[in-house]
Amino acid sequence: MTKSQQYVCYTSLTALHVFLGTAWEQFEVLQTMYSQLEALYTDVAKFYAFDVKKYSMEEFFQDIKAFKDGFTVSGIDATCLL
Repeated sequence: MTKSQQYVCYTSLTALHVFLGTAWEQFEVLQTMYSQLEALYTDVAKFYAFDVKKYSMEEFFQDIKAFKDGFTVSGIDATCLL
């Protein structure tokens, strides 16, 4: 291996090492955030009395968005009647 090839390998490995460190830190942050989200979702499930295993987080948020959108439209319709 020539010196220039060694330099390219060294810089590539250094860049990969930096990327790996940053990626791992971001993964840990996301993992912590997801754990907190699951805990909060479990609390919401207890409040609204539904089973987390039968009613996924995605379905819950879709239903909440649909309700909010419908509520907003009904508010707009009601103000038009006045």
